[in-house]
Amino acid sequence: MIRGGVVVDGTGLARRRADVAIARGRIAAVGHVPGASRAARTIDADGRIVAPGIIDLHTHYDPQITFDPWASSSCQHGVTTVLAGNCGFSIAPARAQDRAYLRALFAVVEGMAPAALDGVAFEFETFGEYLAARAGRLGAAR
Repeated sequence: MIRGGVVVDGTGLARRRADVAIARGRIAAVGHVPGASRAARTIDADGRIVAPGIIDLHTHYDPQITFDPWASSSCQHGVTTVLAGNCGFSIAPARAQDRAYLRALFAVVEGMAPAALDGVAFEFETFGEYLAARAGRLGAAR
């Protein structure tokens, strides 16, 4: 049993305080779980986010989350965590003279529409600046 955490489940529902019951390695219930005190093991998640969903280990959301901080197409499928930039290329670092190349790279390799890539607000050059520009914006209205 994971008790008292703030559940973000990837369904599009608002985050909420709830328990997550696990049985035989699978999520058995989310919410107020009767009989929670009988759990073989309890994890206190107070003050923590619990994301019982799908972790997408290979995405190219690094451009998209600059204009879609929800990574909308993933959360509609139950994805609660995405990793990006782990395959050898990313939207950052992005020096001004390299941005046209990066747009073309994502358009060709990922099949992204060039118009979508025009939505990327290049308010960063280094990877550190990219991360700082995302701080407080992921999962929030822009």
